[in-house]
Amino acid sequence: MSSGKDGTALTQTAFTIGFGSFGDIFIAICLLFFAFSTILGWHFFGEINARYLFGKKAAKVYFVIVLVFIIIGSMLKVDIVWSLADFFNALMVIPNALALLALSGTVVALSKKFGEKNNTYNIYII
Repeated sequence: MSSGKDGTALTQTAFTIGFGSFGDIFIAICLLFFAFSTILGWHFFGEINARYLFGKKAAKVYFVIVLVFIIIGSMLKVDIVWSLADFFNALMVIPNALALLALSGTVVALSKKFGEKNNTYNIYII
């Protein structure tokens, strides 16, 4: 049986079937807390990085950028917002992969030094 619904609408329908009219309210409250905590978490993460990379003044600029994106994101369709979120999360792979590559020699050297110091040679480095 297919309802033709997807995403939040499908979840709300399922919870309404299981819990009555409380199901809609429950999902709405859960989404509110999830969205709010996600925005706060990512904002904090980004602000700390902006301060570290560019100084204290960058935190204010970052705050304004975040506000602009929150306003724009709240006016866009949900599918577009999720696609943008996926895209920008995927972009984070680039600096992380570069950092892993740049630090791989350091990790190998430290692992060997640790193994020699503690007589543990069961550390396998690929």
